[in-house]
Amino acid sequence: MARNLTKAEMLEVVKSFLPYMTEQWEFVDLPESTWLTTIQRGEFTVLIGSRHHSGTRGKLHIFGDYPDYKDKKINFSDNRWLLDVAKRSADMKTEPAVNISPDKDPRTIARDIERRFMPDYLKLHAAVLSTIASWQEDADTTESTFQRLSEALGIPFPDKEYQKDRSNRRAGPYDKRVDAYIRTGSNGLTKVDLTITYLTVDGAVAILSLLRTLPRVA
Repeated sequence: MARNLTKAEMLEVVKSFLPYMTEQWEFVDLPESTWLTTIQRGEFTVLIGSRHHSGTRGKLHIFGDYPDYKDKKINFSDNRWLLDVAKRSADMKTEPAVNISPDKDPRTIARDIERRFMPDYLKLHAAVLSTIASWQEDADTTESTFQRLSEALGIPFPDKEYQKDRSNRRAGPYDKRVDAYIRTGSNGLTKVDLTITYLTVDGAVAILSLLRTLPRVA
């Protein structure tokens, strides 16, 4: 049965095929890892492992690293969801990955990576960036909507309360009387759900009369 390469053996293989890559890639090791290293070119990072959880032994496992959604203000940390959305937009069921024998000629390894892995990796990488841009646009729209509601109510923008969930929605109470739930649908339209409490009868009647003159979004 084939054995997995040691870290030192894997690094020797990587250094041997790197000069034969068509584009100029830089070797960047991960010294804290006992089985993983990387090659990088600009914003692209390819990970190379000496083993894989599927049980494949004795081969280089080639897979990709992708950008994260880093808008800390909206506290979005589940980047697995980001990758899943990007895969659907790129019409992919799985993340690109290939296994290559380290016994192959270095030129062949470089050619296999470029032919079998790189096209799908670059396609998914672009889809991730496109998804991030779309989400950020929705986040900016939601924030500006909150600001407009705050100005209309004369209540400060609820910086600490507003949140963003994985469906690109944010909700936040303005005070004990008004809750706003803002969401951007798949059609690109931004909708606002308002809950208003503690109204007098005259106040409720005035708001209902106003609603008859307002446009509604389906």
